[in-house]
Amino acid sequence: MAFTPDKDDTSTVLELKNAMVIPPDRPRFKQKTGVITGTGEYVSLAETRRHGATLTQPPEVNTAAAAILPGTWLWAGSLYDHFGHFLIESCARLWRWSQLEQSADGILFVPKFPNRMPGLRPFQQAIIDAWGMKGRVQVITEAATVEHLLVGEQSIGLGDRIAATEEMRRTAKTVFGREVQAEGPERLYISRSKLPVETGALLAEPEIEAALKENGYEIFHPQDHDINTQIARYKAARYIVVADGSPGHLIAYCATAAQRIAYLPRRAQWLDGPIDHIAAFHGERPTVLPAPTREWLPKNPKAFRNVSYCWHDLPAIGAALSSAGFVSSGTWSNPDERTIGERINGSVLTAEFSEA
Repeated sequence: MAFTPDKDDTSTVLELKNAMVIPPDRPRFKQKTGVITGTGEYVSLAETRRHGATLTQPPEVNTAAAAILPGTWLWAGSLYDHFGHFLIESCARLWRWSQLEQSADGILFVPKFPNRMPGLRPFQQAIIDAWGMKGRVQVITEAATVEHLLVGEQSIGLGDRIAATEEMRRTAKTVFGREVQAEGPERLYISRSKLPVETGALLAEPEIEAALKENGYEIFHPQDHDINTQIARYKAARYIVVADGSPGHLIAYCATAAQRIAYLPRRAQWLDGPIDHIAAFHGERPTVLPAPTREWLPKNPKAFRNVSYCWHDLPAIGAALSSAGFVSSGTWSNPDERTIGERINGSVLTAEFSEA
């Protein structure tokens, strides 16, 4: 039997006494994990949802196996180690920490992957800190009975929840990264060019970077910097051009009203996700640059999930940036076919990918 509150909306926070938190026992897409009330009812408000599907389902209950966790704790949901999924699904309830009317001892996650290394990754801890979380963080790997558990709804998610709730957006503007001082150049390009080739690539990115440098842009590789440095750069820049990827989600949380943001697509799948996230939190939809003119997709999508290689038309990119006021000049000419061929053969796993 599922426990659903009378007022199942974004303002609902349940205080459950002696609730049981049960982690998943295997790394599946949909997992049996979640929160059970002290009287044995499954708490649907604690679920994780994505693209209309419920990823967490009622687990089996063994009360004899549960350890006791004293104190008051805020439910945080599933802990993802993937940067983008963490920023969306694992941050969906963290904003409530600053809104609690009572003090709490910390927040509770269950791991998405049961056999992960213990503790938090540095980027996870830094992002949690950016939400103003000063309490402890516990990752529940064995069933536990929690003395007092505060459970709120998932306030953002992949799919139809990407714009988040009004409360979360409002809190992000006043809380997220507020202790990080803006520092960095006025113009910033968030690049993918130093990422491993196995993650996909914008094959014309060297030319894009060179043209943006001519217009005063710093070429920024976020994976080379800690989270606070990333936040400082994103808060400082007045003009941001970002290549499609997970950094767009971090930009959304710390974007300021005075900024202009342009988004460079690299794929058709999930393109609207980061764009809609930025639009909702920033208050203005990014300038979406022209899509790639050529794309190489995996012959076996299951072996290369969300990986593609693409080629953009440089004059079209330059014209769009110029029209929107991001650049005033620059060399925006396409390389010759020989260069294109060398770059494709050198970057694309030709046995595994084919041009769409």
